Amino acid sequence: MKKSKFYSKLAMLCLSAILAFGACSSESGDPTDISQTGSLRLGLTNQAFFPKATTRAVNEDLYRQTDNYTVQIIDEKGEKVSDALYSSIKNTTFKLNNGNYTVKAFYGEESNASQNTFLVTGQVNISVAANDQAVNIECYPTCGKLRANFDASMANYFTAYSITYETETLSAAGATVNWTQTNTDPWYVKLKAEGEEVKATIHLTRKDDGTSSQVVKSYSGMKPNQSWTMNIAPHDDNGSLGITITIDESTEDIIHDIEVPSDWI
Repeated sequence: MKKSKFYSKLAMLCLSAILAFGACSSESGDPTDISQTGSLRLGLTNQAFFPKATTRAVNEDLYRQTDNYTVQIIDEKGEKVSDALYSSIKNTTFKLNNGNYTVKAFYGEESNASQNTFLVTGQVNISVAANDQAVNIECYPTCGKLRANFDASMANYFTAYSITYETETLSAAGATVNWTQTNTDPWYVKLKAEGEEVKATIHLTRKDDGTSSQVVKSYSGMKPNQSWTMNIAPHDDNGSLGITITIDESTEDIIHDIEVPSDWI
């Protein structure tokens, strides 16, 4: 009888051990276990931008406000883990399964040339391996900015004057853009990241005799986020009518800092 009770107790102990082991195994295989996930906090900055300006068509200040940007987290299968405005997720800690991810941020729309919108975007690739990390996305325009100012006195000497702009990107699409004598809104033109040549052909029709002429100016190696402004005025050189062109090529560095709490780093 004693031996029977001993074996009964032994069996119960073994069963308890097996159940405990099974529970531990189940917990260690849980995909939400810390060893299978990592955490991510995001920051977003515009590291540089065009000289500050607001036009009738485009309010560039809206592009400077990082809260307006859409932020996407995309896994290695191409599926979106998160897709939201930065304003709603900037204080969020994301729990992500281990793996590789692409984080994108953007505002606006991209086209070869537009006077109504442009694109500012940035992207980082990250690897999650049961770690805790803070990642900053730096965003830049994908375009350059073209402007021209015709002096009011141009109308005294010319019946017509305008500019045709050409870029390598536009030429590949069989297109150009025109700046008319009454134009005031900038052209935002898509440019290669490494830079490309932008050509401006200034068309003039003289008032006194109706003859037409052209003047060509080029910006070699113009890159996204650069601005090219031409100021054009008539010039009389001893009875010979011409034009004076002054050129401004500039950018303005404006940093938008996002404060990251020390416990995030």
